[in-house]
Amino acid sequence: MNNSNYVKNKTFYHIHRQNGYSPLWVPGNQIDFTIKRPNEFSSFYSKTHFFLNFRGEDLYPNSLVQKINQSGVLNGQEIVPVLNFFGTVIKESALYLRETVFEEVRVQYFSNLPSRKNCIWVFEEDATDYWSKTLGGGQLLRLELTGVIHIADQRHLSSEILPEDIIRQHAFNYWTGTDGQNKCEQEILFEGIVKILDEVNLP
Repeated sequence: MNNSNYVKNKTFYHIHRQNGYSPLWVPGNQIDFTIKRPNEFSSFYSKTHFFLNFRGEDLYPNSLVQKINQSGVLNGQEIVPVLNFFGTVIKESALYLRETVFEEVRVQYFSNLPSRKNCIWVFEEDATDYWSKTLGGGQLLRLELTGVIHIADQRHLSSEILPEDIIRQHAFNYWTGTDGQNKCEQEILFEGIVKILDEVNLP
């Protein structure tokens, strides 16, 4: 089922997680999401690199592996930081691979749908409690939207490193839309004009 719809002056909610004050995300402001520019989620991967200071050197993942292999052993204080570092690298690499394949599938087969690279994620009021817990808090904003939405099931999103053909299967399931079950757990992609109405207290 294709759940892409145009909406006009319809109310949705968005949790904006930011580092510091953002002059864009304030009540009364209007933001143009018709411009094909990377959103904050997508921009993260264009400017982030992963390194760990290990024994006085800033090392990228492969260099770190080589350094550890050469030394032969980690001391007790090094184990947890190294494991946490590689956990982050694996997770973010999986997300980057997923987003790359999802966008390739969208462009080739579902080009009329909002792009995850450029969109804003929103939800309906009934899903506020679920998303505030899932995202771990932030700035809850009530928005008025005019543009195109796509309602998808987030269960098709995986943060594991999987074979490309499996990721592509997940992408097709995601872009063909929701089956209507677990409505609060659906995510809504939006491209268009965002008007920020007000800030709401998180539940």
